[in-house]
Amino acid sequence: MSSQLPTILNSTFLTSGLSKGFFEFVTKVGEAISKQEEDRYVTEELTYLKNKLNQPDVSTYKMKDYITRLIYCEMLGYNVEFGHIHAVNLAQSAKGLWEKRDLRSSNYLEVCAALTVLCHLLNKEMIPAVFGLVEEKLSHPKDTVRKKAIMVFHRLFHDTPEMIEHLDERFRQILTTRDPGVLGAILCLFVDFVKKDPSKFKDLVPVLVNILEQVLDRYLPRNYDYHGVPAPWIQVKVIEMMGMLAQDDEKQAENGVDCAYAIIFECIRALARLHPQVLRALIHKPSHLNPLSIITRFLKSHNHNLKYLGLIALSEVDPIWWAEGEWCGEEQMKVIVDCLEEKDDSLKRKTLDLLYKMANSQNVVIIVEKMIEALRNTSATDEFLRNLLVDRIIQITEKYPLEILWMIKSIITTFEIAGDLVQEKTGDFVFLIMSKNTKKDSELRKCAFVEALKVLDKDLSNTSLSLLTWTVRVLGEFMDHSDAQSEKVIDTFCELLNKEYATRGLQSSIITALLKYVSKTKDCSDKVMEAVARCRESSSSDIKQRSREFLILADDLILLNKLLEPSYTDEITIDETLSFLDEFVETALKDGAKPYNPIPIVRSKETSESEKKPIEIRYEAYDKPTLPYYRNQSSISNSNLSEPRYGDSGLATSPIDDGILSSWSGNPPVTPV
Repeated sequence: MSSQLPTILNSTFLTSGLSKGFFEFVTKVGEAISKQEEDRYVTEELTYLKNKLNQPDVSTYKMKDYITRLIYCEMLGYNVEFGHIHAVNLAQSAKGLWEKRDLRSSNYLEVCAALTVLCHLLNKEMIPAVFGLVEEKLSHPKDTVRKKAIMVFHRLFHDTPEMIEHLDERFRQILTTRDPGVLGAILCLFVDFVKKDPSKFKDLVPVLVNILEQVLDRYLPRNYDYHGVPAPWIQVKVIEMMGMLAQDDEKQAENGVDCAYAIIFECIRALARLHPQVLRALIHKPSHLNPLSIITRFLKSHNHNLKYLGLIALSEVDPIWWAEGEWCGEEQMKVIVDCLEEKDDSLKRKTLDLLYKMANSQNVVIIVEKMIEALRNTSATDEFLRNLLVDRIIQITEKYPLEILWMIKSIITTFEIAGDLVQEKTGDFVFLIMSKNTKKDSELRKCAFVEALKVLDKDLSNTSLSLLTWTVRVLGEFMDHSDAQSEKVIDTFCELLNKEYATRGLQSSIITALLKYVSKTKDCSDKVMEAVARCRESSSSDIKQRSREFLILADDLILLNKLLEPSYTDEITIDETLSFLDEFVETALKDGAKPYNPIPIVRSKETSESEKKPIEIRYEAYDKPTLPYYRNQSSISNSNLSEPRYGDSGLATSPIDDGILSSWSGNPPVTPV
C-alpha cells in the first residue's frame, strides 16, 4: 500500500473527483496479467455495484461514482444492463455536474456531449425535435462539433435514409473541407452512400483523386501520420470508394488505378473489382510494375498480421487471374501451403479457405496431401478446425476425382485420422464411384479390396466406426470365393457382428455383406448362420428383421438369386390406371365392399378470398357433440366380442412371415445400403 500511496494522492487524481475505490479497480484491471484475471476482477466489481445500486437512499455523489465504474466496465466489453436505469435516473436528477445539457448551449463541449448522446439514443420519435438543431451544427465554427454532427447524420442514414436526401449537396461541400477530422467523418458517410447507389456518385472520382493526392503530398498535419504513413485511414476510405465506383466501369477504373498504390490492401481490393480489360493489362506487366505482385511480400512476412493480410488480399482476386501472368506461381503456392503449419489458428482457417478456392486439377494432389498432414498435426481438442479440414478434404476430392485409386487412399487416410468426423455420405459417394467402375477396371477392385484388408488387420476396437462400416461394405461388394483371404474376412465379420462396440449401423452392414457373399458363393457355413442367428435377440427391430431375412434367404438360394437379380429400368412400363388391380376390386365389390367415392376438392373464388381473411376469435359456445355410434351400442354384452382365430395347428396365425422379405429389393448387390 505504501508504494501506491503517492500515486493515489497525486494532484491529478485528487482533482479528478473520482473515488479511491474506482482508482484501485482501474489499477487492478490494468495490472491483470491474463484475460481470466481481468474477468474475475470485473465480475467481482459488477456484483459489488449491483448490490450497492439496489440499496435505498444512495447519495448522488456515490451514485455518480457507481455509474462511472459501470461506464468503465462497459467500455471493456462487459454487460452492465442492470445499471442503465440508474444512469437514466441520474441524468434526470438535474443536479451538479451531471445535469442535462442542450444542443443550444454556447459551450461547444456541452454540444459535443449532446451530439454524442444522440449517436447512441436517437430514435424516430426524437428526430423531428432535434433534426434542425443538428443541421445547424454543420456550420459550427468548431471542427469537433461539425464532426459530431456528421456522425449523428450517419446514424440517421442507417435508420431513415430518406430524411437526409435533401442534404446531399451540403455533404458534397463538406467533402472539400480542409479539416482532417471532419473529412474522415464525411468519408465514412459517403462510403455507405456509395454502397447503396454507386451510379449516383460516380462524379466524385476526381474529388477522391484530389483528396488522395493531397494526403500523399503531406498537406495534412503531421499528427495524422501513423508510422510514417500520412493519414492511412483517410486513404483506406478513399481507396474503398474508388474501388466501388470503378467496378465494371472502364473509364472510372483508368482514373483510379494510378492512385491505388498507397494503402496496399485496399488497393488490391479495389483492383480486384476493376474492369477485366484494365485488370488484364495490369497483370501482364513486369513484376515491378504489377501492383498485384506485392502480395508475395505480405505472404513471406514473418509478421502474422501481414501474412494474414496477404491471404485476404489474394482471396479478393478472382481465381481466373491467378493463372495469367507471372505474379502467382509455384513460389506463392508453396508459401500459402506452408501457412497450414503455423500455430496461429486464424492463419490456418484462412489458408484452408484460400486453398479450397485455388484447387484445380493440376494442384489438387499436393493440396490434399498438405491438408491431410495438417489434419494429422491438429490437436484432437480443436474439433472445429478438424471438422473444417475434413470438410475441405472431402469436398476437394469429390470435386476433382482425377484418379479413383488416389481418391480411395485419401479418403481412407482421412477416415483413420479424423475418425467419426467423416460423414456417412462421403463413404457412400466413394462407394458408388467404385461400384460403377468395377466391371471396367479390375485394378480398382483389387486396390479397394487390398486397402480394406489393411484396415481389418488393425486393432478394430480402436478403429473408427465410420471406417469399419465403409470397409465392411467394400469387402462385401468386391469379395468372392476366389479371394485367398475370403475365409479370414468372413471369420472377422462373424466376430465383429456380436462385439459390444458394434453399432446397429455396423451390424446391418455386416449382415448385408454376408448375404452378398452367400449369393456369390452359393454356400453359407454353420459359423455364419450361428453368428447371424444370435442377432435375432437384438433390441433393434431392424437387426432382428435383417437377421431373420438372412436365415430364410440363406436356406432358399433360388429365392435369394431372384431377389438379387438385376433389374433394367429401360424395360419398365408404368400403368398409371392401375389396371392390374381390377380383378381385386371386382372381387371385393362382390363380397360386399363399398365402392370408392372420391371427395371432390373445389376451391372457389369466394373460398380463397375467405381464407385470406384473418381468423377471428369465437366467443359463443359450440354445439354439444353427438355421441358416436359405438357409444350407443354399450348394451352389447362382452360375450359377443370376437375371439382370436387359430389355424389348423391350434396356434395363432402370425402375420410376420408374409412380409418378412420387405427390405430386400430387386436391386443388384452393388447398390449401397
